[in-house]
Amino acid sequence: MKLWLFYIICFILYSSVSISQSNNNVILEFSNIRNTTGYIRVGVYKDQLSFKNETPYFIKSFSKENITDGKISFRITLETGIYGIAFLDDENENEIMDYSFFIPLEGYGFSNYIHSGFQSPDFDDFKFRVSLDNDSNIDLFVKYY
Repeated sequence: MKLWLFYIICFILYSSVSISQSNNNVILEFSNIRNTTGYIRVGVYKDQLSFKNETPYFIKSFSKENITDGKISFRITLETGIYGIAFLDDENENEIMDYSFFIPLEGYGFSNYIHSGFQSPDFDDFKFRVSLDNDSNIDLFVKYY
């Protein structure tokens, strides 16, 4: 009889760990996209250090072919936690931001944050929380110069 109790406790512990690390839908809602050329390249970061060192948790590219009125949405899944998104409208598909006299030639932006100025923001400026079993909608405004 004690063995059954052990199995029940193990099941409960395993279930709580699984629930705390469940994947959640995150809807990325891009706006102000100027054309369908190239891809949107998204970097997902977990903290200030990974953002500063440009070492994202993961990178994903999305086609812009289905843009309507400068807007498009994509769905990703993330575990519960704190994240921040930085992205590039990589129009020439070379996977880097192109500049002319220190001014970006392609669009870029951050999660739930419209950037102004020429220095990178802090992670705290664009971080967001992914909560357990709740879809998160993240606004991503593409800025061009």
